[in-house]
Amino acid sequence: MGAAASLGCGSTNAVGVEDEGRFQDGSNQRERTRSEIQRKQMHRIKNKKASLTLQGAVSSVDDIFNELATDFDNKTDIDLVRKEMKQIDLNLWLRIMHAHKDMDSEDKMDYTHKMHNELQLFTKTLKLLDKLLEINDDNVGNAVAFLTRSLKVLLNCEHITLFIMDHSNKFLRTHSSASVKLKVQVGKGIAGKVAETGEALNIEDAYKNPLFDKKFDIDTGFKTDTILCIPLVDEKKRITAVLEGVNSFDGVFNEMHLVNMQLVGAQVCNVIKKCELAHQKANHERGTKALFKLFKVLYTDLPMDALLRRIIDTAKELVSSERATLYLYDESKNTLWAQSGHGLNDQTEGGAKQHTIVLRGNEGVAGAALAENKTMNINEIRRDSTVWSPKVDDQTGFRTRNILAIPILDQATNKKLGVLQVMNKKVGPFDFLTDSHFTEFDEKVLCDFCIELGRAIGGRILEAAFQLKMKESGDNAVKSQLMEYTTKTSGIKGKREAKASWNTVVNVHKAVDFLSFSVGDRQEEGQEGEREECSFAKADVDTWHYDVAGLTKPELNSFVRDLFYHLGLHKMFNIDAEKLTRFIAKVGDTYNDVPYHNYNHAVSVLHGVYVFLVVANLKKRLTPVEILALFVGALCHDLGHDGFTNGFHIATMSDLAATYNDLHVQENLHACLCNKTLCAEETKFVDLVKDDFMKLRKLIVQLIISTDMAEHMNLTTSLGQVDQVNWDSDADRYMIMRSVLHAVDVSTPTKPTEQALVQSKNLSEEFKRQVDEEVSLGMEPLPFMAPKDEAARAQLEVNFIDYIVLPLWQNIVVRFPESSCCLDNLNENKKYYLDKLSK
Repeated sequence: MGAAASLGCGSTNAVGVEDEGRFQDGSNQRERTRSEIQRKQMHRIKNKKASLTLQGAVSSVDDIFNELATDFDNKTDIDLVRKEMKQIDLNLWLRIMHAHKDMDSEDKMDYTHKMHNELQLFTKTLKLLDKLLEINDDNVGNAVAFLTRSLKVLLNCEHITLFIMDHSNKFLRTHSSASVKLKVQVGKGIAGKVAETGEALNIEDAYKNPLFDKKFDIDTGFKTDTILCIPLVDEKKRITAVLEGVNSFDGVFNEMHLVNMQLVGAQVCNVIKKCELAHQKANHERGTKALFKLFKVLYTDLPMDALLRRIIDTAKELVSSERATLYLYDESKNTLWAQSGHGLNDQTEGGAKQHTIVLRGNEGVAGAALAENKTMNINEIRRDSTVWSPKVDDQTGFRTRNILAIPILDQATNKKLGVLQVMNKKVGPFDFLTDSHFTEFDEKVLCDFCIELGRAIGGRILEAAFQLKMKESGDNAVKSQLMEYTTKTSGIKGKREAKASWNTVVNVHKAVDFLSFSVGDRQEEGQEGEREECSFAKADVDTWHYDVAGLTKPELNSFVRDLFYHLGLHKMFNIDAEKLTRFIAKVGDTYNDVPYHNYNHAVSVLHGVYVFLVVANLKKRLTPVEILALFVGALCHDLGHDGFTNGFHIATMSDLAATYNDLHVQENLHACLCNKTLCAEETKFVDLVKDDFMKLRKLIVQLIISTDMAEHMNLTTSLGQVDQVNWDSDADRYMIMRSVLHAVDVSTPTKPTEQALVQSKNLSEEFKRQVDEEVSLGMEPLPFMAPKDEAARAQLEVNFIDYIVLPLWQNIVVRFPESSCCLDNLNENKKYYLDKLSK
C-alpha cells in the first residue's frame, strides 16, 4: 500500500459525532471482557478476512490521498476532499458491518475495537495534516521539527529521526527528536540501506538484523528494539531523506504505522523542498543587504580600522557565522597578521582586551589557504584538519567547530593580500539543511566578496600594515617613525606657538638669497655643448651605487656635468655648456651644509636616477623633456633643505610653513628654487619653446613633490597596482618617473652596507640637530629621532626597511629587473641590523 493510501485527507471528524455512542457501548463491553480479549488478541489480529476488509475499506480513497500528498497547499481541493470523505465514512462503516456477518460476537467486538484505534490514529493524522495549511515563508524553517515531533506522538514511539540526504558527499545527516546528531554513509546501517534501495524496512528486533550497528547503543546506553524506516522521494523520484521511527510503545510497528508514516513523510518531503527555497531566499536577501551596506563605504576614505571592521561584520552576516577574521599578508616577513576580527577586541572588566594574531608562513588554515591559493572549507575542524592549530582558540578563548577560509589577491597583480576566514556556521531554522557547516553557496558568496576586497583593499594594504605596527608596538619611537612616514603632517607635540630659532630662519633665508645674483649676457644659440673629455668615465659611472661620499664640491660639480654629457642631454637639447656649468655650481652652492640633506645626497640621488635611465633603459621609454625634467628634479629635489622636517616647520609655524600653507613645505621650496634657477638668464642652460618649457617646469614640480614622505604610501600602492605599464600613457610614465625618483631618494638601505652605514649616521646626526632645537623651544621631540640606545636604533632601521623601503623596491624591481642587486643589498643590511639586535 503506497503513501497515497495512507489515510491522509478528509474530515477531521472522520468517525462522526453521531457514532460516539456506538463506540461508548463497545468500550463498556470491551472493559467487561478485557482478560478474555487479551488471551485471544494475537490470534484475532491475524484474522486474514479482517485485514482484507480493512485494506478494501481504505483503498477506495487512494486517488484522493495521492492528490493531497502532492498538493497539500491547495485549500480548495482539500475542502472538496472533505466533502467526499463524508461518503467515504459511510462506505467504510458499511464495509465494517458486512465484515461482521462472518464473525462471531467476540471477533466482532475485537475487530470493532481494532478499527476504533486505527480510526483514532487516522483522525490524528488528519488533524496533523490540517496544520500544514498554516505553513508559510515565516515558519517553514520550523515545520520539519514540528512534523517529526508530531509523528513521534502519532506513531507512539520513543524516537523519530529524519536523515537528510547529502548527495554530493553520499551520506545522511540527522534531524532528530533526540539530542544526538548522527552521520550515516549511504548503504551502511538501516537508514543507509533504505537510502540506497528506496525500500521501506520494518524490523521487529534490531539486534537480530545484520544491518544494525550496535555501536550507537553502546556509546549512548540506549537500547534499540524495533525500527520502522522509509525513504522520502521528491517529485523527481529522487530520495531526499529517510524517516526512521524507533521503539514502538505498541510492541511492534504495524501496517497502519507504515501508512501514516508514509503520508506524513510525503509532506515532510514537500516541506524540505520549501525550506530549501526559503533558505536560498533568506541567503540572497541577507547577502544583498550586507553587501549594499559595505559597498557604500568600500571605496571611500573611511579610516582603515573602521573599514576593516565593516568588512568582517559583512562577512559574518553574509554566511551567518559566529565570527570572522581578516588576516593581512606581510610579504617581507612571510606572515599573516590580524587585529580585525570578532573576539580580538573583547571588552573585559579591566577594559578592552586586544589580541593580535600572527601566523608564520603557511601556519593554520588561513596560512594553508594563502600558501596553496585555494578555498578551505573544513566541517569538523578537530577531526578533519591536519593544518588547524589551536593557537588562536587558546589566545582568544573561542572554540572553533568549522572554518571557511578564502585567500584575497590583488586583482591587478595577483599579489597575495590576505585571507578572509569565517568560523562556526550559526544554527538557524534551516540548520537541518546544512548540518551547521558552510555550504557551497557560502563558498561562492564569500569568494565573490573576496574578489571585490582584492580590488578595494589592494590599494590600502600598506596603510593597514602601518596601522597594525603602530597598534602592536609599545615603543613610542616606532609609532612616531611610522606616523612621520604615513601622514601629511607630523605629530610633533609641544607648544604650537613656539617659533623656530634664529639659526633655522637664517638657513631658510640663505636658501632664497641666491636668487638676487646678477644676470650675465646670454650665450649665443647653437654653441657646441659637448666637452672634449669627462673627468669621470662612462664605464665607471654606469654602475649601481657609485660612491660619491668622498668627493669635494668641485668634484661633485664635475661629476654632475659629466652625467649630463654621458646621458646625451647636451646633444638632445643643444645645451649651453657655460650656463650648464653655472647652473650646476649655483645649485651646489644653494644646498645647505647640513649632515644629510646636502649636495652630496643630491648628487647620489642624481646618479641613481642616471643608472635607471641608462642601465635599466628607462631613457628609451621617456620623451626628451621628461628625461630632462627627471634629471634636473633629481639634482634639485632637496635644494635649500635646512635639515628640519616639514612637521617641525608646521609645528613651529615658521615663515616657510606659512608661505606654503603647511603643504609639502620643504618640497615646495625645493621646486621653487629649482625653477627660479632654471629660469634665470645666467643659468638657463636649455632653450625650449614656451609650451615645452612650461611642461618641463610642471614636471619638475610634480617630481620634487613626490619625494615628500607623505606621498610614499600612494606611490607604493599605485606602482604595485599596475599590471602592465602603458608607456604610451602620460599618466603611466609620470607615475613611473615619480616612483623612481622617490625610490632612489629613500635608497640608503639598498646600497652596500659600508655606504648605507655612513648615510644612516648622517641622517641620525641631522635628527639629533632637530631634537636639540625642539628641546630648546620647549617641544617634545619625536621619539624615533632620539632612540635611547643602539638596539632601539637598529630596530628603527629594520622597521624602515620592512615597512617603507622593501614594499616600494619590490615593486620597482618588478618593473626594472636590472635593479635586483638593490634588493640583495637591502636583505644584507636588514640582516646586519638583526644581528645587532640579537647581541
